[in-house]
Amino acid sequence: MDPKTTNPKTFDDILGNIGEMGLYQIIALAMIVYAILPEAMNSMIYVFAGAKQDHWCAVDQWIVPQSECLELRSSDPGGYRDCVFKYKDASIPRIYTDEEPSYSQCSKYDIPYPNEWSDQFYAGDLTNSTVSCDDGWAYDHGQYISTIVSDFDLVCDYKHLAGTTQTIFYAGYLVGSWLSGSISDV
Repeated sequence: MDPKTTNPKTFDDILGNIGEMGLYQIIALAMIVYAILPEAMNSMIYVFAGAKQDHWCAVDQWIVPQSECLELRSSDPGGYRDCVFKYKDASIPRIYTDEEPSYSQCSKYDIPYPNEWSDQFYAGDLTNSTVSCDDGWAYDHGQYISTIVSDFDLVCDYKHLAGTTQTIFYAGYLVGSWLSGSISDV
């Protein structure tokens, strides 16, 4: 008997016999990455699609002036921020905490709003009474144009549904992985 055949071979010995990283291994790796990359993107899309946007109650009479703010978004970001601030400041109650004042996201002042929006108008001068958002919501489009939160109004009483969408996605992922694995064995 040959002494070389009786000694167990190590992994390095076997790897040396079959060859190291070659064209076949590179092609196989590229095919695996090509197949997995879209799935990774699909799993991570919620980070962007489900992002939370600042929101506040919309005032039906002022939809046109707010759309004028959107026109400034790309050409003058500072002007866009000022425009949005004036719009919120005129109709949304301020909330004071230890930090900077913020605006209510789920209520607006309960008054009949004028049809024309003015920089000088402040609903808080007329009343302290608030009402929930009966005209829907307006969203800050400074960072994201559209997310599932803004598309489906998943704010205020419905904000828990935004996280539920990701849970449902991964529940489907779990069931689909189990089913497709079982079917592939058949």
